[in-house]
Amino acid sequence: MLHFHKGAPFQGEHVERGSIGIFPGVFNPVTRAHLALVRASIEQYTLRQVVFLLPTSFPHKEYSDTGFENRILLLQAALAEDERCAVASSQAGLFYEIAAEVSEYYPLNSQLFFLCGRDAAERIVNWNYDGALSFAQQLEKFELLVASRDGVYQPPPALKKHIHTVHLSPEWNLISASGFRRAILQNQNWERFVSPEVARIIRQRGIYDYVSTPSDFGKR
Repeated sequence: MLHFHKGAPFQGEHVERGSIGIFPGVFNPVTRAHLALVRASIEQYTLRQVVFLLPTSFPHKEYSDTGFENRILLLQAALAEDERCAVASSQAGLFYEIAAEVSEYYPLNSQLFFLCGRDAAERIVNWNYDGALSFAQQLEKFELLVASRDGVYQPPPALKKHIHTVHLSPEWNLISASGFRRAILQNQNWERFVSPEVARIIRQRGIYDYVSTPSDFGKR
């Protein structure tokens, strides 16, 4: 079940169906590159709304660096003025499970698009879905929008019609959550990685006053 922390889905029998973006991530923290990907996706694929989706828990570890509540707070701050974006959380893990949950909150037959980066797309497409739907079967329920960070993702030919590129400026290649955390650890300027609204809350609440380990650097 989804829990909405900001925004609300378009519901009701008189609401027209549209294209809905789903952006799952750990958002540690939400960065300017995350926001750029979502805004480019909305413009390039005419999405009616994008749902930033944070997992309520991880299967084999706890939240590190900063907890679930703080990440929700930063997402709310980053998106406060953008009515096209919602913030939600879920216990679902696989994309087809998330898609099933999201579809319950939107008009019937709304088209669903998952947003991700190139590295995430490679993991998702090549993941061993032993005992679950294959990724080709999952793509019958949604499509994939992949950011052109550090190059354009080239999907397998059989999946190509369901996987699309979101074109981003190369400047966003240098902005990531791992880069933010590295700047914190090295006492460097970290504010360039996040929006002013997010930076203000981080400072006010001391959310990243210390980061115990760089082990989570790989997650954007």
